[in-house]
Amino acid sequence: MKKWLEINKYFLALVFLFFSLAIFLRFYRLNTITSPYWEEAALGYDSYSLLETGKDHHGNSLPIAAVESFGDYKASFYFYAAIPFIKIFGLNVLAIRLPSALSGLAIVFGTAFLAINLVNFLYSEKKFFKEKRFLFLITLFLTTISPWAINFSRGAWESNLATAFLIWAMNFFFFYQKNTQKTYFLPLASLFFILSSYTYHANKLIAPLVAIFLALFWLIDRFKNKQKFQKNELVNIVATVALAGLMFLPLLMASRTDVGQQRFKETSIFSEIKVIEYSNQKKAEYNNVWWARIYYHRYLLFAKEIAFNLGDHFSFKYLFLSGDGNLRHNSQITGQLYHLDFIFLILAIIYLIKKRKFYSLLIFVYIFIAFLPSALTTNTPHALRTLSAMPMFIVLISIGVWQTLIYFKNPKARRLILIFLLVYYLTEVAIFWRYYSVSHPLKSANSWQDGYEELMTDLAKLNDGKKTIYISREQGRPAMYYWFFNQIDPLSVQGANKTAVKDQGEFLTYQNLVFFNKSTEIKQNGIVAAAPEFIKKLSGKKILLKEIKDKSATTIWQIVDYQL
Repeated sequence: MKKWLEINKYFLALVFLFFSLAIFLRFYRLNTITSPYWEEAALGYDSYSLLETGKDHHGNSLPIAAVESFGDYKASFYFYAAIPFIKIFGLNVLAIRLPSALSGLAIVFGTAFLAINLVNFLYSEKKFFKEKRFLFLITLFLTTISPWAINFSRGAWESNLATAFLIWAMNFFFFYQKNTQKTYFLPLASLFFILSSYTYHANKLIAPLVAIFLALFWLIDRFKNKQKFQKNELVNIVATVALAGLMFLPLLMASRTDVGQQRFKETSIFSEIKVIEYSNQKKAEYNNVWWARIYYHRYLLFAKEIAFNLGDHFSFKYLFLSGDGNLRHNSQITGQLYHLDFIFLILAIIYLIKKRKFYSLLIFVYIFIAFLPSALTTNTPHALRTLSAMPMFIVLISIGVWQTLIYFKNPKARRLILIFLLVYYLTEVAIFWRYYSVSHPLKSANSWQDGYEELMTDLAKLNDGKKTIYISREQGRPAMYYWFFNQIDPLSVQGANKTAVKDQGEFLTYQNLVFFNKSTEIKQNGIVAAAPEFIKKLSGKKILLKEIKDKSATTIWQIVDYQL
C-alpha cells in the first residue's frame, strides 16, 4: 500500500480535480435545488427530537433497530448520523442532507479502491502497478460523474449512507485479506457491515449476505492455495464474528416482531393477494388436478414474480435510457448509467469471462445480492433499493474502459481514445447537470412537495392558538412539515402523541391544527390551506390570505379565512 501511494504529482493533481468536481456535484445548492421530501422532513424532525429529548417524536426512547416515524419503522442509524449536523447547523434541509452528501464522497473513493482490490485478484501487484493506478483514476472519475451516485447523494437517503458503509466494509475486508497482520481491518469491516444493516432496510439482507460470500470466497481461495490459519488469525476471526453477532442481534430480534416486519409487509410481493387469487382460480379451472396444483402453486408464481423483478433491473431502458420512473430517484434525462457505459459494461463482462479468475464470480454474486431485496418487493425497477449495486456497475464499466485503453498499444491511438472518452463523459455530465439543476426541479416540484416550507411558516405566523387551522393532506404528510419548518418543541409533540387522531403513525390532529382529506372534516370556521381547486369548491365565505407557488410558478396552495 505504501508503494502504491508513492504517486507522481500528475496523479495527485487529477485526484484533486476529480475530488473537487465530486464536491461541486454533491454540495452545490444542496438545500435548494429540490425541496425536502416528507421522509426527509420526518428523518430530520425525529433526529431533532432525539437530540433534544433522547426520544423520537412518538416518545420512544433511543430506538435501536428502527424508528417509528409514520408507522413504517425506518432503519435507525441515519437518524443518529444527522444529530451532529443538526446540533451544528440547526434543524434545516442542509443539516439533514449532509450525511448523505458526505457519504457520496466516501462512495467515490470507496468505489475506486474497490476496483483496485478486485483487480488485485486478476493481476499480480508488481506487473500491473501503473495500470492499476490508471484504473483508480478511471473509477474515481466515473463514480464522480455517475447520475445514479449524484442523485442519491443530494437528498437525505438512508440507502446512500448504507452503500458507503457497505463499500468500505468490503475494502477493509480486502485490506485484511491482503495483510492479515493488520488485524484491525477485520473488525473494521465487520463494524461497517453492521452499520450498513442498521442504516437501510434492504441492507439488512444485502450486508450480511455480502459478508458471508466474501468470507466464503476467501476461505475457498485459501483452501485452494493450501494456506493455513495462524493462531492469532483464528482468535481475531472468532472475536470479530462473536462481536458482529452481538451487534446484529437487536436487528435479528426486531425482525421477528410485527413491528420489525412492518416495512417488508408493506412492500413485499408476498403481500400481493392477486397472486394467491390467481393461483386459486387457475387450480379451480382445472379441477385441482395434480399438475395444476404444481404449475399454479402460489410459491411457483411468486418465484416467477421474483425472476421478472430481477430482470427489470437489467433492462436496457432502465439502466441506459430513462432510469427509475420516480422523479425523486432519477431525472429521466439519462438512465441510471450513461449510454456509452453499455459498451464498456459488455466489454468488461467478456474480459472477466476470458480471464476465468475465481474472484470474478464475486462481482456477479454481489450484483445479484444487491438486486435481491428489490426483487422481493413491488414497484420494480427501483433505483433506491438497489443503490448498493451501483458501485459494482461502475467498477465493471471502469474495467471495460481500462482494458480498452490497454488494448491499444500505440500511444497516439490511446491518447485519442482517452480524449474522446473524456470529452464524451464531460459532455454527458454537463447535459445531465444542467437539466438536473435547472429543468428537473420544475418538472419534479410536486414529487418533492415543493411549497411546504412557505406554507408552514406562513401558517405558524397566522396561528394565534384560537382558530382551527385546516391543512389538506393532498400533498402528503403535512403535520411533519409543520413541526420541521417551525422547529416545534418535540416535548409538545410527544405530549400530544397519545391523544392525537392518527392514520397509522401520522398525526391527523395537533393542538388546533387538523390535517384533513375531505371537506366534510371542516366542521367549524377557521383557516383553510388547500389546493386552489379544493378552495374553489368550498361553499362558505372565503377571504384569500395567501397564495403559494411552486418552482414552476404554478399556484399549489391557497390560504383562506373560511366561514361556513
